[in-house]
Amino acid sequence: MISLGAVEAAVAGVVDSETTEFGATNIKDDKKGEKVVLLITEGAEDIRQKMVKAGVNPLMIPAQVVAVDELPKLGSGKVDYKGLKQVASQLSLT
Repeated sequence: MISLGAVEAAVAGVVDSETTEFGATNIKDDKKGEKVVLLITEGAEDIRQKMVKAGVNPLMIPAQVVAVDELPKLGSGKVDYKGLKQVASQLSLT
């Protein structure tokens, strides 16, 4: 399993905007056991291409990228990773 923090660091290296929020989580995948899903507020359509072009290790590139209006947050304002996993599970079914 790839570190989700490492995936997020790789994404941070190619994101163009400081206002873009993103979070990586893993969800169940019938073929491989699990897959990394990235939820992102801006630029979802080309983030994978930017990562490939930047030479990011293919293992660090999320299997699926999902555009969201906002990420789930804790009361402290930090990303709620448990909520992120729930949102990713629901959205990846479509």
